[in-house]
Amino acid sequence: MKFEITSNKRNPLMKREEYMVSIGHEGKPTPSRQEILETLAKEAKKDKSLVIVDSIFTQVGGALTNVKAYVYEKAEEIPKGKLEKMKSRSKKSAAAQTPEEPAAEEGQPEAEAAGEQEKPDETPKEQTEPVEGQPEEKKE
Repeated sequence: MKFEITSNKRNPLMKREEYMVSIGHEGKPTPSRQEILETLAKEAKKDKSLVIVDSIFTQVGGALTNVKAYVYEKAEEIPKGKLEKMKSRSKKSAAAQTPEEPAAEEGQPEAEAAGEQEKPDETPKEQTEPVEGQPEEKKE
């Protein structure tokens, strides 16, 4: 994985450094947020908890990914919305990387393991409409 910082700007109003990074990953899939976070924290010489990976752009069919990330000086300076969004994205990517457990144990049918119940047998209902060729009954 080829990691190159293309731009680094200081934003004093937001109290952060804004990074644009190009990552070459020839023959490999797009790097995960966690991989990008760890590499950028190491390059910026900051703790991982101060780095927010805002967006990842990969060209279709290409092996070049552009990343927009923010590095803060203190954890208190990170906006709560950005921090919550980063945590939810990290959870999603971690859940996608862990293999799912099989739904059924050996010896159990799949329907029972999935929680599906068998439908009760439906009994035929009494016929309420007249059938052709039979006289209608009069109700009193």
